[in-house]
Amino acid sequence: MGVFPHDSDITASKLTNLWCAEGFVQPYWIQTSLEDSAMKSLKKLVSSNVIKVREHASSGGIKTCNVYPAFWHICMREAGEHKFFHVIDSIANQGIESQRRLCIHNNAVFGIKNVRKSTTSAPYVRSLLCTGPHHQYPIPMYLDFSLLRVLDALTIRFYGFPSGVVKLVQLRYLAITYNGMLPDSISKLRDLQYLIVHQYLSIIYYGNSRSYLPMEVWTMQELRHLEVMGSDMPDPSSEDVLLPNLSTLSGSWPQASCSIFPSVS
Repeated sequence: MGVFPHDSDITASKLTNLWCAEGFVQPYWIQTSLEDSAMKSLKKLVSSNVIKVREHASSGGIKTCNVYPAFWHICMREAGEHKFFHVIDSIANQGIESQRRLCIHNNAVFGIKNVRKSTTSAPYVRSLLCTGPHHQYPIPMYLDFSLLRVLDALTIRFYGFPSGVVKLVQLRYLAITYNGMLPDSISKLRDLQYLIVHQYLSIIYYGNSRSYLPMEVWTMQELRHLEVMGSDMPDPSSEDVLLPNLSTLSGSWPQASCSIFPSVS
């Protein structure tokens, strides 16, 4: 929980999806999904007064939450001692070389040359989390992490699709803010389980010009969560092999596509 800034509200679904992508969660029972098991763990932390519910969903479940201040400081201290994650700042980043998880509470630090240089010396990074406030202007990011599994850059605005992303073939979780079309090469991310793309502007489309996702997305068999806001998904060319693990579909989709996944929420 310390990867998020102090006193920040966290969407419960985002938190549990990150846990699943990181491999922190195992199903309680054979027929229980990873996401359900993660939510059960979250509720245990709430009942233990480690996490505070900030807002309930209309269904009565947890919508947003945050960690109590005392436990947030404990998380930060324990993470530092055990090298569980490292917070990048603008002052010093000693010991970053052996870190596996990097998080940024202030996205503006990517604009600092010394900070960008320090990230290049961390070859073992598995997770890069940009959890600070939304940054309105593009900033340079170093993404040459061959072992990266989790990239959460939803609070950073991309004018062009970051080409280095499709080289991160071990990615399980990808979240970015980008208004353009996803490239066909997104299908190279065969282990991707969570694909989240938000827009930084509301775009009005006319006629049949609106189509973001390439047909190749249907070949990404590991997808569990697909959230591409303001975008359409093409109808599959065949129903023989569809996304067998997909459990959550968010965005704007043709009715024909939705009917293919009766169990999708």
